[in-house]
Amino acid sequence: MSSDHTGVLKQISLFKDVQEEDLQKVLNICLRQTFQKGHTLFREGDQAHGSYILISGKVKIFKLSPDGKEYTMRIIRPGESFAQVPPKLEATSTSRLPTMMTLIFSEAIFRFNRLGE
Repeated sequence: MSSDHTGVLKQISLFKDVQEEDLQKVLNICLRQTFQKGHTLFREGDQAHGSYILISGKVKIFKLSPDGKEYTMRIIRPGESFAQVPPKLEATSTSRLPTMMTLIFSEAIFRFNRLGE
């Protein structure tokens, strides 16, 4: 993956002091995804697979009330991470602009944490 991705990762506290070579190892086992505006990235109750890091675009995290009203919980901007590895996702997410993000699988986070041991 490109140096743009490593630059975005370095903005996140988990990765800010990580060497470029180690970041590349993490990125090599990540999944880069691109979505058009309005795409549903995940739904409340879906199984989580890892943490997402937004590279470009904008993502809205929201919940629906029982009567179908949408309540925005958070707007995600480039360089921010979200859905940090809960067992089940607690909200729904849609892209607000054409969006590129990286999914760091739970296993990659586990491997990364072991590098520091």
